[in-house]
Amino acid sequence: MTAVEIKIKLQRTLELAEVEGLSRLSTVYGIRRMRADGQELLIEFDATRMNEAEVLALVRGAGLPAESAG
Repeated sequence: MTAVEIKIKLQRTLELAEVEGLSRLSTVYGIRRMRADGQELLIEFDATRMNEAEVLALVRGAGLPAESAG
């Protein structure tokens, strides 16, 4: 297992419904840890299971206002 942490820039601070979407991501196999801090979202994931683009797609698919990863 190779743990990687990425920082995703959000368009704005998360609202309650979006926080609930974030909680659903915790059930995705390979995502280890998440932390929202203002307009940033830090996600630690297993790089042997997924890559940065897949994580960003999951975040956007959960309805979160993600701009970019980096």
